[in-house]
Amino acid sequence: MRLYKGFLLIFLLNVLCRNIVLSQQVKTGPPITLNTKNRTLNLVLKDISDQSGIPISYSNQQLPLDKKISVSIKKATLEQALTEVLKPLNLQYVFVENQVIIKPLPVKQDNPVPPVHNESATYTIKGHIKDKENGETVVGATVYTSDAKYGTISNNYGFFSFTLPADKYTIVVSFVGYKSQRYDVALNSNFTLNIALEQEEMLLAPVIITNRDDSNRFVQNNRMGITEMTSAKLSRMPLFFAEPDVIKAMQYMPGIKNTIDGSGNYYVRGGERDQNLILLDDAPVYNPSHLFGFFTCINPEAV
Repeated sequence: MRLYKGFLLIFLLNVLCRNIVLSQQVKTGPPITLNTKNRTLNLVLKDISDQSGIPISYSNQQLPLDKKISVSIKKATLEQALTEVLKPLNLQYVFVENQVIIKPLPVKQDNPVPPVHNESATYTIKGHIKDKENGETVVGATVYTSDAKYGTISNNYGFFSFTLPADKYTIVVSFVGYKSQRYDVALNSNFTLNIALEQEEMLLAPVIITNRDDSNRFVQNNRMGITEMTSAKLSRMPLFFAEPDVIKAMQYMPGIKNTIDGSGNYYVRGGERDQNLILLDDAPVYNPSHLFGFFTCINPEAV
């Protein structure tokens, strides 16, 4: 068992040392000599790869392969040759296993470009509205932008929430009996706005009540509940047996209802038929009809 572990350790050390040697050989390699004038970059890189025996990889879209360069080096290492060729072109190289990868240098920005304002982005303004004095929630308060394009009202818990495009706004909060409040908001992220409204004291103008001498100018008659029946009105009433009848004509007046059709008995404002007082020339008439109530004893010509 110990012998097996010893062989395994020796094998791992051998592999590690071999990789270190290969990596060092990749970075040094055989000496490289170049003497080119107005030659494209891709051809120069091919000459370096051929002389060093190390493959060189790159992206055709990232490197200016058609750019013509002039370089003169003698017996240089692989690193020296790559640095001499790539540094003027703002390119860099890295060793990955047994090959070289070439890529552009990262661009350094002295003055970074500010983030572009995304007009399509939307953010949410939310919060609670309470009374400043007692801390109770204010239900139904109005929250809106000063241009009245966006708005909402607080719910039963005093909470409100609405979504707006990214921009600068003036938020107005108002409720009956409270002072309105305004907030300037630059909306570039979700925003929480908790509001405490202050009650507003409103003083009303005094009301003066005076007595006027002509206060009864609209009263035409102070005798309530009196309806007059004239001979002219009687002649226009429906007739019973083609004869005008004062008692039956009164049954068409408001508040009076007859008992049966053709009868002279009637009810006045919910009273009974024997509760009606009939006066003829200040003399009471106890039986105003005859012939079973179908005809009255009052002469219509006397009305």
